[in-house]
Amino acid sequence: MSYFSFTLTKSIFNESFRSKNLKLLRILENVKTKQKYYSKYSKIIKKYKTNSVLEKSIFIQKEKIVQSIFNGKNTIFFLPPKYGLGDVVEYGIAVKIIQNYYPRQKIALAFVYQYKKMLENLLQLKNLYEYYVSQEELDQYESHFHFTYGIEKLKFQKYKRENIKKLILEKFQIKLKNLKSPNKREKKIEKISIYPFSASPLRTLPLQTIIYLIDAFSNKINIEIIMDNYSPFLKHFSALDHNKNINLLFPDDNYELLNIVKKTDFGIFIDSGPLHLAKLLNIDGVLIEGSVPSSILLDNFSSIKTFKNIYKSKYCKGPCGLTNIINYNNAYGCYESLKINFKQIQKHKNLKSLQRGDIKSKYDFYIERPVSCMKYLNNELLVKFVNKTLKQIE
Repeated sequence: MSYFSFTLTKSIFNESFRSKNLKLLRILENVKTKQKYYSKYSKIIKKYKTNSVLEKSIFIQKEKIVQSIFNGKNTIFFLPPKYGLGDVVEYGIAVKIIQNYYPRQKIALAFVYQYKKMLENLLQLKNLYEYYVSQEELDQYESHFHFTYGIEKLKFQKYKRENIKKLILEKFQIKLKNLKSPNKREKKIEKISIYPFSASPLRTLPLQTIIYLIDAFSNKINIEIIMDNYSPFLKHFSALDHNKNINLLFPDDNYELLNIVKKTDFGIFIDSGPLHLAKLLNIDGVLIEGSVPSSILLDNFSSIKTFKNIYKSKYCKGPCGLTNIINYNNAYGCYESLKINFKQIQKHKNLKSLQRGDIKSKYDFYIERPVSCMKYLNNELLVKFVNKTLKQIE
């Protein structure tokens, strides 16, 4: 169930439960018994189904999503159940613009999960709810709006990436504009920071390209690679561990990642969370365009230049808009490898089935054998493009 309510019928904060469920307890520590809460955090459901103590102590039921028309009243916006760092930044920007547009109204954003501290720091967002909203809190808002239910194009976000901020502001007839960026640091570029990891194998930078960039620049400038401790792809990049020409950074959480991005002189990005942070912070760099169009990702942001994806095949023309591999009739891959196109996805009767099956078990295959638009990156032209961009800045 994507949207549900829960009520603690009795306390679960005893020693036996605490010792085995610390993460869940941290999430539920402010929950009061016999009060109703709303959530989309699926791990509560999963734990409920597998834990006998929780099963006897909590009442859960599926909730019907009822949309209210946003008309300048106190409004709470609801994020989808699952999203990445880049998406939450874009949703956050849209909500910040709405908050600025209606300064006298209370505008809230629910289900920001672990990103609350980062959104408060980065965007000065107010009225954020992490994993749940109580009935009492919900009653403070006259209007309720679930983004992916209220904006049709966002339903296809995984199959054809859209400009989240633009769609939201168009929906509410608010003039599209960017938030004011901080002034650039007047500082010589002393290092290049490469951000190669995405949550998807489609958008993760191939190891051979990373090594090519290291070989091209490490004798001229310091190189740091920002790794991802929690990525299932990390094991495929062990060749970098013993490279003496680079510095590997392993941020522990999103807030630490934000601080690394803030200190970036010049970044090389793919479609991932750090790119969206860099835009807000006015960081210089290069985006290696993959499956998602740079026109959507950069949205006229000029400090990051695009190395264009010019790959073409019978089934796709880069960038295709797909954000991850899909399960299509029990075969896994992208549009080209599956020999299908987006029009066939639009006609599909059950979009959720495209995300089912054992998709994650196929990640290793597509990291070791990148999809064609990444596999056939022209590394020589990429190095020339980075050099050209560096010279334009200096």
